Amino acid sequence: MERATGPLDFEVLGNARRILDHRNVARAFCPDRHRWSLNLPAIIAQLAERRCYFTGRSNWLVIEDIDDRGEAVEYEVFFRLRRAAAAQLRLVIESAYVRNPGSPQAAGKPGIPRNRRSIVRFRVMAAKILRGESIRDPSLGRQ
Repeated sequence: MERATGPLDFEVLGNARRILDHRNVARAFCPDRHRWSLNLPAIIAQLAERRCYFTGRSNWLVIEDIDDRGEAVEYEVFFRLRRAAAAQLRLVIESAYVRNPGSPQAAGKPGIPRNRRSIVRFRVMAAKILRGESIRDPSLGRQ
C-alpha cells in the first residue's frame, strides 16, 4: 500500500485501487509493494542468520538488499517479536517496503536507525525474548 501525506484522490488513482485497512481507512493498493512482499517468506526464513536493527519503537527492522532490474535497493521489513508460549515465538510483520533514497521520508525518518549501530543478531534477540529478558537499544552505551 502506498504511503500518502494527504488524502488519497481515487478519481486520479482509480477506484479499483481503493481498499480498506483494518481500521476501515481507505488506502491505495500498490502493485509494486505487493510484488516486493512476495519475497517476505524467503527473508523471514533467513532471519536466524540476519542482523536486526532496533528502531526505538518496540519493533525491529531487517534490511534486505534486493537486486531488482539491476539495481540494489533496501527493502525494509519492520516486525515485532513476542513470546507466545514457553518455547514459542510470535513474529508479526508490521510493514515492509522499498525505501526510496531520494524521498524526504528517507532522511531522518523516526524509527529508522540513523547510525545503523543498533544491531542485534536475530538469534540473540529470540533467545532473550524466550527467556523473558528485556532487550534495550544496543547502541546505548556506545558513543
